[in-house]
Amino acid sequence: MEDERERSVLAFADLYPVSPIGTMPAKKPLQLGILGCGAIGQTGHVPGALRARNVMLTALCDAAPDLLAQVADRAGVAKRYTDYSEFLADDEIQAVVIAVPDALHIPRAIDALRAGKHVLVEKPMGMNSQECETLIQCAEETGFQVQVGCMKRHDHGTAHAREFLRESAGKILSVSAVVRDSRFRPAMQDSCFDPVLTSSQAIRPKQDLKADREHYNLTTQSPHPLDMVRYLGGPISAVTFTVASHDGNWSWHGLLEFEGGARGHLEITSKVCGDWREEYRAYGEHGSVEIDYDLWFYHRPARVRIFRDQHQEWTQPLRATSNLFANELDAFAVSIINAQPCSPDAYEGLATVQVIEAVQKSLRSGLRVECPGAADK
Repeated sequence: MEDERERSVLAFADLYPVSPIGTMPAKKPLQLGILGCGAIGQTGHVPGALRARNVMLTALCDAAPDLLAQVADRAGVAKRYTDYSEFLADDEIQAVVIAVPDALHIPRAIDALRAGKHVLVEKPMGMNSQECETLIQCAEETGFQVQVGCMKRHDHGTAHAREFLRESAGKILSVSAVVRDSRFRPAMQDSCFDPVLTSSQAIRPKQDLKADREHYNLTTQSPHPLDMVRYLGGPISAVTFTVASHDGNWSWHGLLEFEGGARGHLEITSKVCGDWREEYRAYGEHGSVEIDYDLWFYHRPARVRIFRDQHQEWTQPLRATSNLFANELDAFAVSIINAQPCSPDAYEGLATVQVIEAVQKSLRSGLRVECPGAADK
């Protein structure tokens, strides 16, 4: 049995490239537990934890014992819990990844904070801004950190582009994004992974979040691009959005107004009869940035180009691979070990949810809607 488990661990780990982030391994890695052995746990967080330099995957928790056993066997994790309270009572676990359905993000994250654990919670941080504020209050009271799972921030080239915009680009004029989800993406993803394991015993929220497909697709697709345009251009002060729909597909288009004076356009289309496309463009008085992402499960670094007016030339940072889940877990661990703010933290997670709510309000009214302006900490 041990030989079989060892072969399974090696085979699972070999599927995923090592994180390229240049952080030195911690002397004592962060002991990590993952709640949720569903699709995002199996394809993202578990293999990412096995590849991250600064974490040790210590335990897995899922209410479905059959699913838990299969995923833990494949990952070579000995500690397994079907009871979340027992999982949180494990003193060896220092931090928890919350990889469960959206409606359970906030209650499970609050439980973890109160149990003395740092938290990395999947996006969106919560279902609405009110419950996000409750999580922030709990984090402030307990003193433990919360990071939101917007892993695309942790691509090396993207971080380099953001540093250029902050330090060298001058006043930002425009920040825009296009995300077009392909109708062929599920087939592409299936070709990269073993079949995702499922269980009839899995716990699901009472409310069927997929019943309103338009709302579900918007809240699922928008957190990453909204977080990214905020990461590049700063806080968003107002939005004006419209939508086209046909046969179960939607295309949202909106004007973004940034607090710093920049303007931008955001398109999110789900789905297109074509290839996946995700791109970001930012233009400042002294240069510009172009960022293009492939689908995350190809583990390719973002294609980043930076134009510097001073030198009249483009530069292009290049890395061989980019396991975004490993990168974000490394960044999470380093933030905790060094007692530094996480990125994005709970305040930024709240700000993104507030922008999503403003987008929804604009879609209903057809009007320009101001965002509450949750300031980054």
